[in-house]
Amino acid sequence: MARELGISRVLCPRASGVLCALGLAAAAPRHDVSRTVMLSGSELTRERLGEAREELLAEAGAALAGERAGVRVAYELRYVGQAFELSVEASGDPAPEALREAFAAAHERRYGYRDEDAPVELVTVRVSVWGPAPRLRPQADAAAEPEGSSAQVVFGGEALEASVLRGELASGTEVHGPALCALSEATLLVPPGWSGAVDEHGTCVLEDGMGEARNGQSRNARSAA
Repeated sequence: MARELGISRVLCPRASGVLCALGLAAAAPRHDVSRTVMLSGSELTRERLGEAREELLAEAGAALAGERAGVRVAYELRYVGQAFELSVEASGDPAPEALREAFAAAHERRYGYRDEDAPVELVTVRVSVWGPAPRLRPQADAAAEPEGSSAQVVFGGEALEASVLRGELASGTEVHGPALCALSEATLLVPPGWSGAVDEHGTCVLEDGMGEARNGQSRNARSAA
């Protein structure tokens, strides 16, 4: 697929077979809450904004049940009569005038105009609170199966002798195709012409030597033309 798309460099993560699960485990805990307030005109005051925001912060903080590392507050506004809102983020204790101006600027960016005479309505307040992300242990340098192990693998209808590596690949391990890497969570097949090495994060960085050669020939042909 990479060759068909003209991609000559591919990153193969250490835990590619369970990457989604790893991302979930490494993500910071977060809780989101929202409230529909429908405030416009004289009802859109700093006091009402602060009241809604603080109640949502308390609710989100209680649900997080841990140390708070970050907070995001977003206000969804629209011109009265519109069917859709635009979200505006603001920190601290914003004044209604600041929110109106931020909304007008966002509206102008999105739709190309602003309406200075139309009343602005705050529809929803959204609060996100998250805690510190868990720290992942660095990869332990575990040696793969020694060179010399091999197996026959079919590439493009042709059976080739491919080197076989098993287990976690240590940082700096070089891989030259054809090769078969039997990792802990996935199997990495390295086609002929591809080669690379494992970086400090355990990611195998592969490059297509044949693809680079074809790209060079194509560039030379264009230059000659």
